[in-house]
Amino acid sequence: MYVYTQNPVYKCNQCKRKIAVSDLDEIFHEQLKSFLLTDTDLETISLKSNSILNEKEQLLKTVKNEYEKLLKRTEIQMNLRLDGEISKEEFARFYSPSQIQLRQLEQQIPELEAEIDFLKIQFISSDTILQDAVQLYNNWNHLPYAEKRTIVESITDKITIDVDTIDIALSYLPAPLLQPNEVKREHNLRGSYSLST
Repeated sequence: MYVYTQNPVYKCNQCKRKIAVSDLDEIFHEQLKSFLLTDTDLETISLKSNSILNEKEQLLKTVKNEYEKLLKRTEIQMNLRLDGEISKEEFARFYSPSQIQLRQLEQQIPELEAEIDFLKIQFISSDTILQDAVQLYNNWNHLPYAEKRTIVESITDKITIDVDTIDIALSYLPAPLLQPNEVKREHNLRGSYSLST
């Protein structure tokens, strides 16, 4: 679709459907309102995000404590073997599983630290995006046409104009924090509007 400057309408060359630029602008502005979250939604998301972050931090603390205990236990086993207080077979029976577990914990600690860093950055980014979205909604009517079009193109999956309805699919990341090991998901917020002819 593109705009004819003589008649301010969007018109599809293939299906010949058209919609006034001002109508689409108004519909899109309404769609932005439903894209935004209420204060209650924001509080719920913040609580959930903090809860996820706290769980990860607690898990990291637990893993570090377990690592320290296991490390001390293996050092004691090593000293007992060096002092000849336990046999080679007894030492192998206890030491090998402890070493395997130590290596697993050594791998898990940096992974958890990275997840925590990721969640903290994501939390800050989400807050900024939400603030920008509110500012965009509030200033929408004052933006020049070219700027509105750029914004629409960057945050919209697609706009489908049917005979008597219009469907706008906005893309955005889920509001609650994504886990770094989750697949990045996009959700669509859709709104259908009746077109007045």
